[in-house]
Amino acid sequence: MRGFLKLNNMKKFLLIVTIFLAFVGLAFTISIKQSQNADIILTNNGLSSSYCVYQPNLKLKIRKLLQYLDKNCKSSKLQVQLKSKYDTDEILVWANYNIKGQPVIGDNARYFNKAEFQGNVTFAVISAHTPVANIVTSQNNRYLKYEGQYISIIGQLKANDQSEIQQSAYYLTTGIQQQTGNNTLNNYKIIVDGLNKKQAKKVGHFLKAKAIWVNFAQTYNLKHRINPTKKLVFGIICILFIWGISAMIAYNCHFNRRDLAITKGKHSMIVNILQFNIINFIMICIIYFIVPMVWFYSNSSAVLKLFIFIFIIQSAIYDGIIFFRPKRRQ
Repeated sequence: MRGFLKLNNMKKFLLIVTIFLAFVGLAFTISIKQSQNADIILTNNGLSSSYCVYQPNLKLKIRKLLQYLDKNCKSSKLQVQLKSKYDTDEILVWANYNIKGQPVIGDNARYFNKAEFQGNVTFAVISAHTPVANIVTSQNNRYLKYEGQYISIIGQLKANDQSEIQQSAYYLTTGIQQQTGNNTLNNYKIIVDGLNKKQAKKVGHFLKAKAIWVNFAQTYNLKHRINPTKKLVFGIICILFIWGISAMIAYNCHFNRRDLAITKGKHSMIVNILQFNIINFIMICIIYFIVPMVWFYSNSSAVLKLFIFIFIIQSAIYDGIIFFRPKRRQ
């Protein structure tokens, strides 16, 4: 059989191993990136890497802000965190979608969901070291003492030494129909996650406060000496390696021009292309299914989509060179 199998066995093996290692290197880079993004979300108390901060002096009820956001920013997925200026442990939370929960401990523990922001009952999630004096246990249920009320605790956050929020913080739901919605905005630093720049400006006008953009990811990366550009460059190099070596293999596959004019020669070319594509498909499957057992991925579907894209371009490059380059005589 001619073509792909005609390459020197050692050379062929080394080139295929190089492609495999490039795929592994890319998978490792994505794992590191996704792991760091997950750390940022955890450290940033469930917020994304970029958000707006307001510090209004308005004696306006929280429910008024939530009504404004619910009416004017329906198309955006928003999360609001209100951090008390007087009780540094108190954080009120509201969202118009099911936010990605922070990690909690315990089989029945969980974080807030959308329904609890829309209801009229306030729920609490405590941190690893919320003072025991603020917690009451009754009939195997735990409650948080808050302004003369007993708030049902639905979860406790996993300890996070990297968090910039002290480990005694407690989180309460707030909503248009909830008692916490009656608190006034001037007692809180307001964080709104999910706004675009136009919306942020309008919210600032409503609150009569300046919108301050915070890029937490950038601050986190500087603090931990993380350089996203290096990972991006390395990932691009891996992809170019895969495509470049595929082109090299195709260019070094020799077919006799006379043989290509007959059915046997065309069959040999088709088999050549199938062999190459099947080998690469198998390598991708091995990496996709085995690597997550060793490395962390928060979004494995994104990895699969990238690998499929690379494979399609890789196949097009190889097939194109095989079909359209000038054929060499043997």
